[in-house]
Order: sequence, then C-alpha cells, then structure tokens
Amino acid sequence: MPGVGVDAVPQVSKRRLPASGLEVSSLTFALDPPASPHPEADALTVRSRQKARDHGVISFDLSAARHPLRAQLLVAEAFPGPDPSLVIFVGGGSGFPRTARGEAAPSGAALPDGGRASVSSLEESVDRMGLKRPPVLLWRTDPRAQGVPDDIPDVLAELISRGLIADWGIELDREAGLPALRPAVDPPALYAGPLSLLDRRLLPSLEERAATAKLGYLVRDPYAGGRLDGSRFAGSVGDRSPRASPTRLRDLEADFGPILPLAFLTAGRRRTLSEAALLFAFRFPWVSTISVPLPPPERLESTLRAERASPLGVDELARLGTL
Repeated sequence: MPGVGVDAVPQVSKRRLPASGLEVSSLTFALDPPASPHPEADALTVRSRQKARDHGVISFDLSAARHPLRAQLLVAEAFPGPDPSLVIFVGGGSGFPRTARGEAAPSGAALPDGGRASVSSLEESVDRMGLKRPPVLLWRTDPRAQGVPDDIPDVLAELISRGLIADWGIELDREAGLPALRPAVDPPALYAGPLSLLDRRLLPSLEERAATAKLGYLVRDPYAGGRLDGSRFAGSVGDRSPRASPTRLRDLEADFGPILPLAFLTAGRRRTLSEAALLFAFRFPWVSTISVPLPPPERLESTLRAERASPLGVDELARLGTL
C-alpha cells in the first residue's frame, strides 16, 4: 500500500525448532505458484514476499508446492541476495536416501545409490534459490507404513552433518496421527500436520507428547480448507458457469454449519474469524510456526497483524472445549 512504511505493521514474532534451535517466524507463508509463469501475478507474489520479509517473516514453505521448480525460482527472484535468516521448508519422501540394512551411514561415507539423485536434486534446489542456509526437510511418511522407518532419522542426521539440510521433521498423515515415541532413540521432534478450530483431532495426542518430550509442530491448514478465512467462498459465485447446477442446501450446510457455533469469537468485532483461527494455534507453546497460504496483497497486512489481535479469553477457550 503506497505510503505505508515498514513500521506501520508490527514485526511478527520468532520461535525455534526443537532439535536445532533454528529460529523461524511464527507465521510461515506457503508458496504454491501455478505451473506457467504469469508476469503480473508473479510480480505481485515477489513483492508480497519481500514485504512479508520486511515485517519479520523469515520462513517460507515450499514442501507442498505442486510445481517446486517455479516456487524455487520465485524465491530466488524475491530474495536475490543471500539472506542468512531465511528458512525454507522443502518436502521429501521415499525417494530420499535409505541405508542398505537400516544402519546409519558412517560419517563421510557415500550415501546409497538410491538416494544420490535425490541428494543432487536437493543441492540443485539450494543453488537455484541461492540459499545461505540449507533448507529444512519435511519427510512425508508412507500412509501404508507404520510410522517412520527406523533408519530414516540416522540418514537425515547424516544429511545435516554434511550441510545438505539444516533440520528435518515428519509430515504427518492426517488419519494416521503421531508415530509411536521411542525416547531412547528419537531426537526432539518436529511434526507438520493439521490443526484448526474445526480440526482438533490431533490436539490430545500433541498435548500428551509435549508433556513428555520436546516437541515442535508446523501447523497446516489453520483456516480449515478456507472456511475460516473466507477463501473457500471467494469468487464462488463469479466463477460459476451459466449452466452450473445450483448449490445444494446440503453442501451449504456442510460448509457453513461448523462455522456458525464459532460466531462468539468475533462478537463485537474484536477480531475476525481468520485472526481467531491463528490465535488459537499461536497459544500452544509447542507450535513452532503456522504455515498459511501467501495472502493476496489486500490481506497481507491484516494477516501480519493477526498475532496482535485481541487474545482468546479463558471463557472463550472454555467454550471452545465444549464444541
């Protein structure tokens, strides 16, 4: 917005990842550009990232980008000079290196053949983005497997020792929940998964884990599929073709029904529902950062200010617990 200086919007706060102590911003912007370049849209995206960085956002999430190469190129364009504060989350899974017999590769040893291509791809991504610090790898578990394979933590630790990644975490399957804890083996854990006012299924497990082990959590989908920030419904009428069937009442009830009981969170316009959604996640000390889609320019400042909105009161939290 013309005429608005950096000081007009408060700096977002910082938190740390549990194992490495790496500093991240409380808000992480997820980047998912379309496959084909669009000069005007790309320019807006670059400016939004730069403005977010000016206000303290140092972490960006590329782990779920459908077109990672495009996302990486736009990171490089937004931050052309090496920035030692930037933290980039990238995704990885079964294609990354595994040891032959479930043993840790000795320091300095060659990684197994099956993982060399993935490591080369990771190195190319770092070079492409011009990163001063290697990325944080979020490991995607196989939904058919029971948790994380025993050798993966050792191999990823080896990647850290080689300077290929700065830290790593586990991308949770929405239905499988947290993997079993092995206190004698597992380091302080970073997980990435859903948490919102409308999706609290993992909350009891996370609270229980945080009480017994050092835990960090990257919150996914805090807006519950766009229902809590309105993005699910934006343009829904204008985008409909003349021949489209009318929206069924059943579908409207499915979308809006769960939201109506949350109206008390915005009573008196103390805050918006999207602010309440972020404040709900911010209140948990084990939440390391909240990954949200990069908002359009007109909503960027309000998203950056959300942390300073009227906090959720004890009575409101108690009421949430009964829903």
